[in-house]
Order: sequence, then structure tokens, then C-alpha cells
Amino acid sequence: MLFSRDWPTVRNSSDNGRLPCPHALSARQPGDLTRALINPLRQRYKKLVPGVTLSLMCSFCRLLFLVCVLPTLAAGQQGKLDQIRDSLSRNSSVPELRNRETALSRGPNATEPAAILERGLVLLRLFELTKENGDGDAARKAFERAVEHDPASGWAHFGLGLALAGGPGVRVPSPGGVLDGFVLAHSLAGLVSQDPRSRAGRQFLKAIELDPSLAPAAVHLADLALELRSKDMLRQSSEALQRMVADGFAYDDVTTALSRVQAALGDVAGAEATVAAAAASDRSTAGALRAHAEALLRQPGKADAGAKAYFEGLAKADDASIVSFFDDLRIIASESELAGWEQRTLDSRRAWLQHFWDKRAASSGKTIGERMAEHYRRLAEAQTRYRREGKRGASPGGSLVQDKFDLDQLPFDERGLIYVRHGQPERVIRTSNADLRANESWVYTLPSGKTQLYHFVVLRDGTDYRMVDDLLQAMDPSSAEMPYEGIVSLLEDRGPYDQRYNILANRFNAIRNNKWGASSANTLCQALGGTNCMGTGSGAARAIDGASSMMEIIAQSRINIANENREAALDALARDSDRPDFKTALPFYYDVYMFKGAQRKVDLTAAIAIPGTSLEPRQIDDVLVYSLQLSFIVIDTMVGSVTRRDTVYHFRSPRRLGKGEHLRVHTDLSATASRSTVHRLVIRDLGQDGRGQMYGGNTVVTAYDGTGIQLSDIVLAEPEKGSWQRGTASLALVPPRQFLEGQPLTLFYEVYNLPADTPYRTEITLAPTSETSGFTRLKKLFGGSDGSVQLRFDGVAVQDDNGRVQEIRRVTTELKPGKYRVRLNITNLSNQQAVTSEKQFVVIKR
Repeated sequence: MLFSRDWPTVRNSSDNGRLPCPHALSARQPGDLTRALINPLRQRYKKLVPGVTLSLMCSFCRLLFLVCVLPTLAAGQQGKLDQIRDSLSRNSSVPELRNRETALSRGPNATEPAAILERGLVLLRLFELTKENGDGDAARKAFERAVEHDPASGWAHFGLGLALAGGPGVRVPSPGGVLDGFVLAHSLAGLVSQDPRSRAGRQFLKAIELDPSLAPAAVHLADLALELRSKDMLRQSSEALQRMVADGFAYDDVTTALSRVQAALGDVAGAEATVAAAAASDRSTAGALRAHAEALLRQPGKADAGAKAYFEGLAKADDASIVSFFDDLRIIASESELAGWEQRTLDSRRAWLQHFWDKRAASSGKTIGERMAEHYRRLAEAQTRYRREGKRGASPGGSLVQDKFDLDQLPFDERGLIYVRHGQPERVIRTSNADLRANESWVYTLPSGKTQLYHFVVLRDGTDYRMVDDLLQAMDPSSAEMPYEGIVSLLEDRGPYDQRYNILANRFNAIRNNKWGASSANTLCQALGGTNCMGTGSGAARAIDGASSMMEIIAQSRINIANENREAALDALARDSDRPDFKTALPFYYDVYMFKGAQRKVDLTAAIAIPGTSLEPRQIDDVLVYSLQLSFIVIDTMVGSVTRRDTVYHFRSPRRLGKGEHLRVHTDLSATASRSTVHRLVIRDLGQDGRGQMYGGNTVVTAYDGTGIQLSDIVLAEPEKGSWQRGTASLALVPPRQFLEGQPLTLFYEVYNLPADTPYRTEITLAPTSETSGFTRLKKLFGGSDGSVQLRFDGVAVQDDNGRVQEIRRVTTELKPGKYRVRLNITNLSNQQAVTSEKQFVVIKR
């Protein structure tokens, strides 16, 4: 937006360390000011120094006029133009702006520099509203006239920079005007630094050189440098902004722009220091807080502080500034998420952005700060490493990405798209050969464990890497013959990650060998005086027939692989992914139990057991302390809701945990019932950096909203009391569901919709999941004969204060090592309604 900022009022020259000037003089004309200065001085200095001449006094007054008055006049003009831009930014009436432009172009002062500048600003606002090239061209011409009239006017150069940066294509001057009617392609113009944005950058620099206090020009130069990611322009912008800050023009917009430029140049610590004061002020702007957040998020260990600054900025954002928050994440948003953004209110947009990061953090198993930090790191890397070379134009033939993204607005190529969405690939494969175009294949391992390759090629008539579904598009079509050596190398390099490419390479080798055999057979046939050497039945003909048949097989294989690659690539472009970067795995066992909660919610308990030998304690005084960070996350993928619980645990121990010993923890949360839920459990060992594990999967969160009898999950626990509390129950949960031979088994469950005082029956069935050596003894003990054991209890329902019936059953058996299943059946004896649940467990040797 050209008119989106509220610029600060320009300071009086006395604020800038210049010679103080009488305020009353600033309203007078130059002639009046000269006389007002000369006459009092003439009288005063004649009294003091009779010999002083009028010429000397005039010289002094001219010097005083240059040092004092001209800066005041310039500041006055700048302030007036600031006010004009500010008023235009609030004017969206095209007819009113047209009338104003007409009046300026036909008025008595139409040729005055001030009128030309004002007309240029009006035309720029019209172009912003109408997108009509005529308005953009007219604005540019107006500012070009202003520069011709007054080359020393910073505002004239600034206006021309605005017109070039935000206007239509660059016109190509030529001798005799032959090409004046043509708009040069931006990519070609860029080769000679004549594209509009390069020219705009030079105009902004000239404006700042002429008027070092022209803050809008410096900030627009920074915006342009950040858009182009030109290192030269970024450095020039940084130097200009630093000079402006040193000269006392440290407005919030200036320090914010400088911070963002420093971050783009890689100096994130400097960026944080630059904007810290503005961000900490009670009058901090959304832009300053966003720049502060970005600088913090890109530094190790400051993710939480960065997230805090980000959301503080979001709370202060207005309709204009909130767009920059949205633009930062647009690249990873899905089409359904993007839909409707323009129609949302400001408060709705704030809520949308908060919810966006909630979902991304939950899906990745990270905190919001960690997920945001990874995104801004990826974004900066993509902008630096995968810069686009081409500027505009249609996608080359064969490019997989055509319309999904507006590539003209992206600073990086399609490798950058994948990088921002999915992070650093595990491996990048490149094959160099004279018969191949520049190519890369990125290797990722999907959550399913499958290896996935994404292919990028610089296609014919292109300058940037494009995503392709067919790897063989890397063949240079200008090759006179089939480039077997290049093709085979290309395929064999990918073979270790996808066996299908090895198969294709073997087939191309077979064709190459057959071709050589056919040539040799034909030569031998002719030497022997044959007349139909390539005829049917000859060895050469059979070789050619075999090669043709093999080419048909290869063609079909290429189609099949390309179809799969296309689906995988489009899926990768439709989603984003991130996972905790654990250097060392931390395996653990866990169970998730569900119970009916309050207010139509479902209570979930995650019970976890971690092998003690996998953890690293810290020595504190005379004890060892095991420290864990646990995140339990539930995501309803249908509606996008997120529920999470993040907890840090510390356990004291007099000794290290040994083999067979586990550290057991549990955590609870309440979620909404849904059949489209996924869960994440993430554990980090705080005693050893980089050690952790994330597990998860699909989960049906049971809806306990019916009227019939219902049953919670069955909890298997040890006989002793434990730290998990629910109602009157106090249990020691056993997440691996592994019990020692001969150890009693405790079952806990809840029955819902069973009215108080209602007679009911509980039936517990124990059975092996497979033939177990000790099960014969179990059958004899309980008198079973069909491979199962049944225990039956009759009772009368006793509800607690929440209307639920809680039961704890302790079963003592002589189960031998093996796998078993416990089945629970509850029957309402008054109406014969019944409900069933089951759970598996393991008995292990002592």
C-alpha cells in the first residue's frame, strides 16, 4: 500500500541539532526574511563595529538563510506533503480524486513544483484504487516533471520512487521512439537494472541523500529491499536507516524498518537491539512488536519471548498492519484457511491468526513459540538460499505448479515453497552431466516411514528451479541423440531412495546395449553381402524390436511414477509439516483412557511409563533429579480445535534407575467428543539436550451423550494406591499393561446412565489372546472348560455426586506369562440394557 502509513510530524530544524531559528520567521517569504534579518543587524553592528559594510552583513545573512531558514522551509513543505499523503490514504472516492487531479492539472499553479508533487500523489492514490495503468503512468510522469523542475527536491525523487515501485511496467525508451509503446518484460529489464523496482530503489536513495530526514523514503527503501532480498539494496538501506537514527530521526517506523533489514542480513541480535526500545514502549506499534518478535524467534532459546512479542503486536494491529502478520504465514496456509480472510473483521482476523498458530503447534508437537520460530527460520533460509532469478511470465511447460501460488509475489523459487512448508530435506541429490539440465531431488521421510522424493528442474526457457513430476524432464531436449549416460546417472543417483529408478536405469542400459548389438549385427550382415540386413528376422531387426518394446515399458513406467509423484507433490503443497528435532530417541509406553466429563466434555488421561535407563538425571545436592517436559495434545481435525496440556515434572531419586525400572507419569485434559481426532504425546528429557520422543495417532473421542447405559475405558492398575486420582479412586497406573506373574490385577471403570439403587450385574471374562502355557492351571483354578474364565458380581448402583457409578475390582489369579484379554460386561437388570468393553494386558515372569 502506498498510502497506508501514518508518518510522524516532521521535526523543526532546531530539533535536529541545527542552528536555532526564530519561529516567527518560518512563515515569511525569502525576501521578507532577508530584510527582517538585515535591517536589525545593520543597525546593531554599525553601533558595535562602525566599519562593517553592507556587503559583509549580506553575506552573513545569506549564510544564516541557508543554515536556518531553508531547512525550516523544507521541513514545512515535507510536513505539508506528509499531511497530503495522510489525507489521501483515507480517501477512497475515485470521482472526488479525479476532480482533485483535474483541478491541480488545470489550475493557475499547475506548473508549480508543489502542485506537480500533489498531483502525482493523487494519481498514485488513484492507481492504487483503480489499478489502471494510465493512472500509474501519469503519476510517474508527474514526478519525473517534478524532478526536472527541481532535481534537489527529495520529495520529487521519493514520489518517483513510489510511482516506480507500485506502478505498471517500465517503458523502454529508444531512438526515435520506436519502442516507446512497448512494456519491457521485468526479467529482461532487470538484466540492465531498468526494472521499475531497481529504479525505485535508486530514487529512494537519492531522496534520502537530498533530505536525510525524509523517513518515508528510507522506510519504503527498506520495504523494497526486503521484497527483492537484494543484498546490495539491503546494505544500502541499512546504512541509510542507521544514519537517520544517528541524526536523531529514530521514529518507530525507522527503527522497525532497520530491525527488519538487519534481520534479513543475518544480524538478528542487532535487529533485536535496534527495535527493543520501541517494542518496550507503552506507545509501541504493531509493526515494532512484529519486528521484535521476528528477531527474537530467529535466535536460539528466545522462542517464548518472540511469541509473546508477536501476540502483543497482534493485539495492537489495525486493519492495515495486520496484513503483514497474515503475509508472513500465507505461504503455509491451506486454501480453506485462506478463504474468507478479506471478509473477516479485525477481531476475527486476530482470532484467526491465534488459532492458526495453535493448530500448527499442536500438529507438530511443539509449543507455539517453537513452531513460530521454526517457520521464521525456514522463511529466512528460503529467501536467502532459493532466490528467484526470473521475475514474471507464465510457468514453463512441464512445471507442476501452475496456478496454486502467485509466484510473482514470492521471493523464492519452488524449492523455497517446499522448504518453508516441510523444512530441510534429509538429503539433496544433484546429477551433473552435459546432457542434463540443472536438477535437484529432495529426500524426506514421511511420518508413515515412507521415503518421498520431490524433483526440481530448471526447465527449458526457464531460469528458476521448478517442481516436476517426471524426473526425466531433466534431459536436455537439444541433445542430438538419446543421452544414455546422463539418464542412467540421473536415475541411479536416486535409486537408493526409490528402487523404481534403479529398474528404469537398468532398462535404459538394456536399450543402449541392444542398440550397440543391432549396429554390430548390421555391419556384419553387410560385410557378408546381405541385401536385407535390417529385415524381419535378422539379429539387428530383433534388437530394434526389443529396444522398441523396452521403450514402451519405460514410457508406461514413467507415467506411473509421474502420477504418484504428482499426487505426492500436490499433497506436499497442500499441507505443512514440522516435528521436534530430537537427536536421541526416548522410547516410552503410554495408554490413553477416556471418561465422561462435565458439560458434555470427555476427560482423557494419558498414562506414561519411561524406561529409567533412557533418562539422564542431574545431580542436585545429595540427590539425583529426573526432569521431564510432557505435552499432551488433542486435535479435532474436522473443526480444527486444539486442546493441550504442557507440564514439567521433577522426580528426586537416591540412585539411578536401573534395567526394568520405569518412571511413571500421567496427565489429564478435557476435550470435545469427535470421531476425527488425532493425539500427540511429546516427552523431552530436560537432563539431556536433544533427547525426546513424539508418539501419536488417530483417536475416536467417545461421545457419552446417549441415554442408555454406557461404560468408560477399563483402567488396569497395580493393587497399591497411586498418584492418579478420580473420584474416590487412587490408583497406580501401569501404562505398558505388564504385570508380574502372580501379581493381583486391579480394574477400574465407570458406568454412566445407571440410576441410583438400580440392580445391575458385572461380568468379567479373562481369556488368553493365544494358547498360553499357564492357562490350563487358570481353567482348573476357576473350573473353566471352554478356554475362558468368568467372574460375576451382582449389586445395586450407588452414584457419586457427578451421577456416575465407579467400580474397583481386584482379581487375584495364577496367570502364567503370556498375552491376555479382559472383557467387561455390565447389565442393567431392571431393563436388561447391557454395555461391553475390553482391554489387553501381558503377564511377565518375575
